[in-house]
Amino acid sequence: MVIDRKLWDISSISEMEKWPCPSCKNGTLGITKDKISDVETGASLVDQKRPTWEPGWVRGRFSAMMKCADCGEVVVVSGDSSVSEFGHPDDLTGEEYYDAFTVFTVKYIYPAPPIFLIPDKCSKATRRELEKAFSQFWSDTSACANNMRCAVEAIMNDLKMRKKRKTKAGKFEILTLHKRIEEFKVKNLDAGKLLLGVKWLGNGGSHTSDTSFTRSEILDGFEVLEGAIDRIYVQSDQRLNMLAKRMTAKRGTPQSKT
Repeated sequence: MVIDRKLWDISSISEMEKWPCPSCKNGTLGITKDKISDVETGASLVDQKRPTWEPGWVRGRFSAMMKCADCGEVVVVSGDSSVSEFGHPDDLTGEEYYDAFTVFTVKYIYPAPPIFLIPDKCSKATRRELEKAFSQFWSDTSACANNMRCAVEAIMNDLKMRKKRKTKAGKFEILTLHKRIEEFKVKNLDAGKLLLGVKWLGNGGSHTSDTSFTRSEILDGFEVLEGAIDRIYVQSDQRLNMLAKRMTAKRGTPQSKT
């Protein structure tokens, strides 16, 4: 399943209200009666005293309470707000005029909506790392990438992939995550390749302190990780192939290929 990127690169309240509920996973979140609180920062208020001030300089902090229409779960969201302007000509006079709208940049959500649904077959450890990654997506992309890498390690543990092996010298060698994935690729090449890609992304978040990722890069990682999880736990491709084979055996004939 392809992740709906527009859902997670939001700038308006209407887009926020399409998020899935982190508890029941079936309902969608909506802004509660109190709606949204948006307060201009002190520095932004000081800027308004400057003679060259423009509306596009406005900066603020926002917070909102959201509620699931199905199960009643409550979610808090907060972050930065700013004003964006765009100009367009008047249809009658041709003169340029400007409209302004508020842009919301989410920095924190609790509990965080799932960026993709976690299969029931995943272990508690794998689920825990994925939920951490969903939460860190908004505030710290490097930590988010690291949590995705931890999820890959948890998946290797789920699959009972060995953590050490005996060398020719008779000693035990601790296997790195990379080597564990390489061994898993012998069993499941496609899923292994996907996990290896996520591992490399996560390395940037765990081994260096100055690495940052764009949200687009992180969504790439989530999409690849979801694909691997589907192939391991859900096995949609195998089920579809089985159904196609069954239909061919039941309805197809050797003489007819049209």
